[in-house]
Amino acid sequence: MAPPVGGLWFTIPEISKNSGIPETTLRRWAKWSRHYLEHKKVKNKRLYSKKAVDILLLIRDLYAQGKNREEILTLLEKEPPPGTIDTPTVAGYENPMESIIERNTQALHATAHAIKILGSQQQKIESLENEIEELKKEMTIRDQKNEKDKMELLQEINAMMLEMVKQMKGKS
Repeated sequence: MAPPVGGLWFTIPEISKNSGIPETTLRRWAKWSRHYLEHKKVKNKRLYSKKAVDILLLIRDLYAQGKNREEILTLLEKEPPPGTIDTPTVAGYENPMESIIERNTQALHATAHAIKILGSQQQKIESLENEIEELKKEMTIRDQKNEKDKMELLQEINAMMLEMVKQMKGKS
């Protein structure tokens, strides 16, 4: 692999350009082998060390030998490639524990936020359920009133018809 322009840290497009491995393939490999790859995140870019590039090239060679992902992971776990470190720098943290703590803290905050939203939604649901019950009661009362009005109207029509029948009998 020719020395890249970027220096000691490389982006996936740079690694792809220099190695001939498609970017999508490199991203897929980086995803499942991330804990073996020394990398850091700068702004929105993930940068990989020369050691990480060597591991990606090793993965390419192992695939070329007919190995599958599980076999490659087993080989990397048994005997990490020369020059790799046992506890890689993760996402720009010097200490991997800091990275784990940061991810867990972020997850905890996200969970707390989700619980707060769920509580708010539960209150809205209960409020709507109460409103529905009130509306049902109101509809029942209106239905009863409408039924009463309908009966009164029918009685009025009946009385008017009887009056008309009496008047017609009186004229004949």
